[in-house]
Amino acid sequence: MIWQRGPNMTEQTSAATADLTLDIPKTKGPLDAAEIADAAITAALVVALLATGRLLGAGSVFQVVASFVVAVLAARRRNRAVVIASAAAACIALILGGLGPVSQAALAGVFGWCSGVGIRRGWGRLRSIGFTLLIAWPCMAASVMFFYPAIAINKKLRTLLFENIENQADGFGKIVRSIGSGFGAVGLEPIERLADNVANGFANIAQFLIDNWLLLIPATEFVYSLVYALVIRAVARGVLRRLDRTLVEPMTVELAPHHAPAPVPVHVRSTSLLRNGTPVTAPVELNVAIGEHVVIEGPNGSGKSTLLDALAGLTNHDAVSRPGAVGLGSTGGTARVGQRPEAQVVGTTVDEDLRWGLDTPDFDRVESLADVGLDLPGDRPTSELSGGELQRLALASALRRKPQLLLVDEVTSMLDPTEQTRINARIDALQTTSVIRTTHRNDAAATDTRFAMAGLHAPHTATVSDDQDPALRTIVSAVNETRLIRLSDVGYAHNATQPWAHEVLAGVDLSIHRYELLVVEGRNGSGKTTLARILAGLLEPTAGSVTAAEGLRRALAYQHVRLQLLRPTVREELSSLSGLPTDLSAVDQDSAKQRTRATNLEAATELFKIDRLLHRRIDELSGGEQRRVLLAGLVARGVALLVLDEPLAGLDASGRADLADTLDQVRLAGTSIVVVSHDVEWSPAHVDQRLVLDHGRLHRES
Repeated sequence: MIWQRGPNMTEQTSAATADLTLDIPKTKGPLDAAEIADAAITAALVVALLATGRLLGAGSVFQVVASFVVAVLAARRRNRAVVIASAAAACIALILGGLGPVSQAALAGVFGWCSGVGIRRGWGRLRSIGFTLLIAWPCMAASVMFFYPAIAINKKLRTLLFENIENQADGFGKIVRSIGSGFGAVGLEPIERLADNVANGFANIAQFLIDNWLLLIPATEFVYSLVYALVIRAVARGVLRRLDRTLVEPMTVELAPHHAPAPVPVHVRSTSLLRNGTPVTAPVELNVAIGEHVVIEGPNGSGKSTLLDALAGLTNHDAVSRPGAVGLGSTGGTARVGQRPEAQVVGTTVDEDLRWGLDTPDFDRVESLADVGLDLPGDRPTSELSGGELQRLALASALRRKPQLLLVDEVTSMLDPTEQTRINARIDALQTTSVIRTTHRNDAAATDTRFAMAGLHAPHTATVSDDQDPALRTIVSAVNETRLIRLSDVGYAHNATQPWAHEVLAGVDLSIHRYELLVVEGRNGSGKTTLARILAGLLEPTAGSVTAAEGLRRALAYQHVRLQLLRPTVREELSSLSGLPTDLSAVDQDSAKQRTRATNLEAATELFKIDRLLHRRIDELSGGEQRRVLLAGLVARGVALLVLDEPLAGLDASGRADLADTLDQVRLAGTSIVVVSHDVEWSPAHVDQRLVLDHGRLHRES
């Protein structure tokens, strides 16, 4: 969730005893993107919690926990955001579980809203709880009121209810008496007598409830409502205070500014830009005029993406000055297309994504897509698109906003050469839009302004030894067969059994042996990623067969490497990937397997030249550095077949050359490698098979 602090939030939260009063902008406009996102996340959490409660048989407990989540939303956002979140949760609950979960979702929304309103307005405990009882108690009682006529009319149902009450009281009584008898057996008769009295008390309460069943529901729900109100208010306040203490830098992103955006001209000046609070760049000073095109160059880790984040208003706010609002995502404001388009494509279909967040219901979808070289039906699911198609769709959505400032981070990294040329020409043609982009390719226009970034860390320089490191030969897992894997007439189709099936691969025949390196090329959407997943064993083909050697250990390095890095630091990530404890001091030196893995890790760390990164956090690394960490970990794991999906994305020229040399060493150590790429200009020194995918069919390059 994207929280925004009020102007006096820092002073209020600095004192532990100060009451928590939140400033919420009182606007009558529609919900902005941040509020919609918070409502959606809240709805998802509520449904997940309620489903967990039903699974574990603890529905009431998890209903209270779901109310905490809604209370936090109600304390931070406008009432309509809470209404939308609760309605969405109720609708999903109805689809998944029927009327019972709907009632729980609605009550979680009511209790959460009541508590959140009290926190937002700074009410005291008595006033807040009184307000909750006034609103929530009738709702809670009404949710079970339909039992009254049923119980009154149906004698069997009434008898069943009464017997259930008696059985529960009798069950609790037996448990208490069993405990008491245990104490009595060791001479503690007073405790045994107390247990008997408690058990009799359960029976008396049950009889009272049966005799006064007309008052049973409202009285019980009043007690529940009172307890809920106390607990939800206390926990929600604690959560909000914890959030405010941990949020180091308030985030003020104007997604729907009240005034027209004015992101350019823009001036950046800083002694060093920060990433997660850590300096990552040398001094930066950059001026960008209206309509100017700037290309940011520099090695991996020099801070190029961090600079774009600053220009987008996401970080390093003090370093950037501009005449008005940044207008990120707004029409006529700032648009940013990052290296991970799947994180920016928010619609479930192509048409939904192009319409997202815009007030223009009618537009020419075909023209918008053709503008970036795409020809896709509007109902095509975005989950079926390739990385290159997603990248161009994200750019098309950005261009639809007619931005004054366009920020593009390696926007052609997933495109084949033909599409790279097309997209570069389209960006170069923008005349009134200021464009700032990063690139590792020599594709800047002659009129572009070049700006060189210098990181705090020295650029990585490859040093390749002529002698194969003998330690690497211990890395690869043992496979008896020479041929590792064979694909016979393999095909794959999305929704294969449906009339709208979409074929991705057809008639693929391929064999891979030990010590081989294969390069698979193809245009965007040709099926390269699907083939990579099948080779790695992550996807079953819908036609044909795959035969793998016994004991074959294989792995896939995705295009978006950050998705595979799950530990906070490089050292912990490498240890985890290689099968060692994240705390290396816990390595069992008496275990031959762990000693071998530790040796493998040391060799892979040296091979990929990441010694200097071991102390760094993963999120402090550039995309290229993250890729080297992942590959080192997979190699240290001992995989016999390593599939790399677009491994060149985000690598500078030095990194690309280094990768070619490193992969050749890994191949000589016994790991077979499949490189899936659209970059026809890049090639390792030794390639056993060079293949081309064209419309889902695999051909050997002539």
